[in-house]
Amino acid sequence: MPGPALAGRRLAPQRRTPGLNPEPAMPHAADLPLSALENPGEFAARHLGPDAADEAAMLSAIGVASRRALKKSKEEKKIKKMRNKK
Repeated sequence: MPGPALAGRRLAPQRRTPGLNPEPAMPHAADLPLSALENPGEFAARHLGPDAADEAAMLSAIGVASRRALKKSKEEKKIKKMRNKK
């Protein structure tokens, strides 16, 4: 059903080029079996955390060499903050 902006207007019919087959319609998810929609590799990639290359890229982006160095810098900041409160 057309929206208010198109109410009362006639839409031009779509032209088809002779000799060319139109693209087949995309199947709806409801028409596919669940096995066709599953991708176990995609799930693992999203839910098992970053791999070594991803971790290195993230640490590089924040200017830290390793997770150990990140933890140490956070601990040092915490100790410094506690000392400043006294």
